Amino acid sequence: MHDSNHSIDIYQQRYKKLSLAPKDKINTDTKLTTKKKTYIAFELILANTIIQLTLIPMKKLSTFLMIISAVAFVFTACEGPEGPQGPEGPQGATGPQGPAGPTGESGTAGCITCHDNNQLITATSAQWEASIHATGGNAERNGAFCAPCHTSQGFLEVNAAGDFESTIGNKGTAATIPNPNQINCYTCHDIHNSYTTADWEFTKTAATVGWHSVDGVTATTVDLGIANMCTGCHQARAQTLLANWDDGGTAVLTPDTYRWGLHHGPQYNIYVGEGLYEFDGSTAYPTTENHLVGAAAKGCISCHMNDAYGTQAGGHTFNVGYSYHGSVVPNWNATCNSCHDGGSAMYDLEYHLDNVQTTIAGLLDELKEELKTAGVMDDEDYLVHTSSTDIADQTEEHLAAFTNWQAIEEDRSNGFHNPAYTRAVLLNTLEVVFDIVK
Repeated sequence: MHDSNHSIDIYQQRYKKLSLAPKDKINTDTKLTTKKKTYIAFELILANTIIQLTLIPMKKLSTFLMIISAVAFVFTACEGPEGPQGPEGPQGATGPQGPAGPTGESGTAGCITCHDNNQLITATSAQWEASIHATGGNAERNGAFCAPCHTSQGFLEVNAAGDFESTIGNKGTAATIPNPNQINCYTCHDIHNSYTTADWEFTKTAATVGWHSVDGVTATTVDLGIANMCTGCHQARAQTLLANWDDGGTAVLTPDTYRWGLHHGPQYNIYVGEGLYEFDGSTAYPTTENHLVGAAAKGCISCHMNDAYGTQAGGHTFNVGYSYHGSVVPNWNATCNSCHDGGSAMYDLEYHLDNVQTTIAGLLDELKEELKTAGVMDDEDYLVHTSSTDIADQTEEHLAAFTNWQAIEEDRSNGFHNPAYTRAVLLNTLEVVFDIVK
């Protein structure tokens, strides 16, 4: 009975509160939907009804409840469609700030791995700026078949395609390279990919498969370790196959260009002793590995990137000597000096350098004069021609002899990259082709 009276009190209070609310205010309140207004009206009826039930005898209660159910059904079943949404209310006050998240990694953590205050990058950049890579006027040669080695973008394109390690035959880019860059840091190093010291790794690591082949089948392929980075470009370019170069000079060929030869950087071929025309003369070709290949653990890099002497030699200048009071001083590395200490002529590097270069330079000059006398070479060191399309016929033997001269000349070490091999090639070429025995 107590619970019943308590419930009645609640509904009486609710009824009183609702009944006192101005009906006009309820009907015109824009914040109330039609559905809400209907529920308020129904609640008024229901609250009043429950109060009245306390005054109705129990035997009439069931009938009255049926009436109430019917009314409830009418209110729910006859509800109309919901009206449009009202305007958005004002934005509430800003809530309190959440807790701070965990401390993140410093934004400069990767950068300072290389860009710290040790001045290494400054020194390296200064060396590169004094190098032929930076100053040699290479980048304007940005056509498809020049770009792989004259532009940074061309090198990376051909390297990504695997064309330095695929097959013989010259390779090129898909098109002329716009806005060409000189060979630079990004050419050789994996710069700004991981923002760690791994960015110093080389972009090319596999052994180069030479593009030039004497017989059209056999390729020069020697793994030089990290010097494989160099040999992709510093190699002989493929030229027209000379199928009968060693036939005694009977086969005749019309060259397809007066710029005949293995191009300007055949150091890879000279260094490993492969790719030139080895005439069968009386001088034996070396059968053991070039001394420099075995002694220089890093190949080209051992000598050309020795400790830097300012911006004149070593480091990223790639120079092996520097000028001092009018003389060129070799920038020998510690490995060479450990044996070649100058104690005797046998172990004096400068003696060997002078001796080798003097000998090879003399043989080159002699072969050049013979080629000119034979009508093979002109005064500008090209094949004899009257125009770019009118080139004099030559025997394949003479073309092979010219190629040997041009390759050793363009190697630019005067034989020091491979003394025994270059000497044998030149002596046998003079002997077989021009009957000159030294």
